[in-house]
Amino acid sequence: MFPEVKFIFYPLTQAIGYLVFFVSIRAHLKSGGRHNKLAALLTLVYLFCNGVMAKILHFAFRVDDPFPLVSFLNPLFYFKPGFWGWLLAFLPLSVLFPFVVKVNRLLYFRALALTLPLIIALQKVSCFISGCCAGAPTDLPWALVFPRRESSEFYDVPVHPTQIYDMLLALSWLLILKVVDKKEPLRPFLFPFFLLLYGVSRFSTEVLRPAFQDGLSDSQKLEAVAIVMVLLLLAFGRKLWIRLLGVGGSPTT
Repeated sequence: MFPEVKFIFYPLTQAIGYLVFFVSIRAHLKSGGRHNKLAALLTLVYLFCNGVMAKILHFAFRVDDPFPLVSFLNPLFYFKPGFWGWLLAFLPLSVLFPFVVKVNRLLYFRALALTLPLIIALQKVSCFISGCCAGAPTDLPWALVFPRRESSEFYDVPVHPTQIYDMLLALSWLLILKVVDKKEPLRPFLFPFFLLLYGVSRFSTEVLRPAFQDGLSDSQKLEAVAIVMVLLLLAFGRKLWIRLLGVGGSPTT
């Protein structure tokens, strides 16, 4: 049995995530100049996507309730449950960011790849302590029983603690990316490697969620598309990616 925890702990752990995001991006961009300003600006993008856009996407794709347009003007609205899909908004904006703002692109995408696993791991801690995003029922010995939640299909029965699975996987990505980062020829591809690791991991753990019971979930379909796109990039688009980063030389030497 998992004790009921007030939802206020979710925004508190999210706030820690914003701080970690800023500190990590700033540290990785430090050698590129203007690191404070760039880190603050990107943190605001993350805040917007993780707060406002995740609320919008939740109501657009996860619930059938009328869209509460006026509620979005109320700051207290963001302290209530109901967030989903922040990466759908953040990833496109974060990819465009270095092309709009003057920044070393190789340094930037390295910073992003080494920061996001930490942030995703923290977000899964948020989900765990608030009891949301749990998996389907199971009789495995490490199953947990969560109290009833607005976003939970199953409660008061043993379920997969998929939040913990996702958190551990995210930390494993960081270890893998740290190893890849030490190999200079592979360093430009850290961000595509991150996307590949994220897509494969989430596609796998989605099997253990209730949404998978009726076939591939919407998340898995998106992740499958992302996996295919990254594989195509790594197979055929490495030179194009290198040019986009503004890095000289061959990607294979």
